[in-house]
Amino acid sequence: MHAGYNVVSSTATNFKIRSLSVGRIFYIDIWGDIGSNLSFGLAVNYDKTLQNNLLEISDYVGPGRKKTGQFLNKAISYYINAEETENPLNGKPHVGITIEIKEGFDPTPFSFDLLVKGQGYFDTWLYPDKPPNIINFTTYSKASSSWSYIIGDRGTNIAIPATAKNVISVSAYTTRNTWDCCSVAFELGDIIDFSSIGPSADPSYTGQKPEISAPGAMIASTKSRSATVANGLATEDQMHYY
Repeated sequence: MHAGYNVVSSTATNFKIRSLSVGRIFYIDIWGDIGSNLSFGLAVNYDKTLQNNLLEISDYVGPGRKKTGQFLNKAISYYINAEETENPLNGKPHVGITIEIKEGFDPTPFSFDLLVKGQGYFDTWLYPDKPPNIINFTTYSKASSSWSYIIGDRGTNIAIPATAKNVISVSAYTTRNTWDCCSVAFELGDIIDFSSIGPSADPSYTGQKPEISAPGAMIASTKSRSATVANGLATEDQMHYY
């Protein structure tokens, strides 16, 4: 859901919408460092096994500009807004990109490249960011040799209100990862990925985030009679669930 990079040449990170169960509107939030001079664009690729075909590329949108456009015969609409060159709260340039999928169109055979050129560091996040297998930044596409691809990560995902002044943020860490029924791919002691992994985008301003972490995965609790939970998550007494 996050990617960050210090740009010195044309760069891209790839993302693929694997399901529309979270809706048809997706948002990319981008913050540059103070003094950076970056332009952003989008590309769409048609994915085949072992082959990726670059189909269409938008114009790059530089600081102070905005642009709307469409891909694939108006099946996909986008809006790139880079008008905020200096946020009043932190002085950083802020860019928002909205992607909307037309009703009845299946985007899963395609993937997108977020394109970046210029000079300076940026952080970017994808929304919605849950569930984690729906959409994330990867190097999967590599459909063009015109830019270098960077991979994303699940870190730097703590933001407002947890980064506000005098707020103590609390994460959850893995306390158990195996049961009689199954196991999960989380390391004991690691902050769980549904939690606030941290750090913030600007640790020099917010300090270390999160400040503390509590047991949070997986914790057994009672189940409502009306709740529907997968049987694989039941404890041995069948009255409690993880």
